[in-house]
Amino acid sequence: MSVAMGVTEVTFAEKIRELADNAGLSERKLADKAGIPYGTVHNYFISKAVPSWINMIKLSEALGVDCSVFRDCDEDLQKEVASQAHGE
Repeated sequence: MSVAMGVTEVTFAEKIRELADNAGLSERKLADKAGIPYGTVHNYFISKAVPSWINMIKLSEALGVDCSVFRDCDEDLQKEVASQAHGE
């Protein structure tokens, strides 16, 4: 977790672990429920990757939350989502 200009940022990994724990889902169960390969989800959990927009939607649905829960996540996630939204 970092603090930038008075705003606390969490990494996507921190947020996804928190939400999975709250939902009682292991990495593997979350991957199965979201329809995303386990290795991909594992990489999200250990900060080796950030999700594509479609995978973020799948994860949100599997966790029973709105995608907006990730809006305060780190800058890398925000850049990835923005680049996909603009077709880069």
